[in-house]
Amino acid sequence: MEADGTLFSTPCTVTENSTVLEALKTAAKAAGCPVTTQGSPAYVTAIGDLAAGAHGEASGWTYTVNGEMVMDSCDTRTVQAGDQILWTYVTAWT
Repeated sequence: MEADGTLFSTPCTVTENSTVLEALKTAAKAAGCPVTTQGSPAYVTAIGDLAAGAHGEASGWTYTVNGEMVMDSCDTRTVQAGDQILWTYVTAWT
């Protein structure tokens, strides 16, 4: 992990109609960082060694696309050309 808390920052190319989850898995694989999901719709339970629930029951992973909070499941949200996706680990949903 970098000093600013970044696990990895990796541009990636995905095919048309790929999902945010597929983009995450592609970038994470290139960075050598495992991703764990659960259920359908998919919930990201861990990126690297940082797991949901590790810092309180409200902690976990969320994502933004082009700076906008997205409430769609990561396996249903389609990526568009030029999208910037940021995954953030939160400890509270306030």
